[in-house]
Amino acid sequence: MDFDTLRSEIEEASQKCFSALKHKYSEDDFCGYSLYSDSSAMSISPALNSKKHFDLMCADDPEDSTYYRWSPGEWAYESEGAEFFQEISKQLIDESKKIKNQEQFINFKANVYEACVQSLENLSSIGFLNNREEDSVIVFTVSDSEDPEEEVKWIERLNKKELSDEFTNWIHSL
Repeated sequence: MDFDTLRSEIEEASQKCFSALKHKYSEDDFCGYSLYSDSSAMSISPALNSKKHFDLMCADDPEDSTYYRWSPGEWAYESEGAEFFQEISKQLIDESKKIKNQEQFINFKANVYEACVQSLENLSSIGFLNNREEDSVIVFTVSDSEDPEEEVKWIERLNKKELSDEFTNWIHSL
């Protein structure tokens, strides 16, 4: 699999997805952008959070505001727009069937995850993920994995220091 091509495809799908959701929910101010995969790296899904939804979640449960900021599964538009990633996920499943050993599997996952992070970095660098909310977050995560140190690295790459420090402190407190 050509992972540079995969990164380009993920970036394009992300841009189309987030644009469609921003248009569909044009009355919302957005405060979170995410891509996530699974522990086998066979799917990619998006999530987008609105400031209104975040504020409502925090009002109901203020002690968990950091959790709501960094957990795409709790976001307003979690998995909405997944159709933009359907073909990519099919390619990942097909590619995974060619894996013959554990070393290839580990490399495959690392390359898929890196392609996702680079896609988000690229979209952020061109201003596509920026908005009026200064505390907006960008997240890449693996939905059914427990590797907090890897998540910390991704969050540090994708967010300004004060936000990544918040995530790091929170994840280490769990």
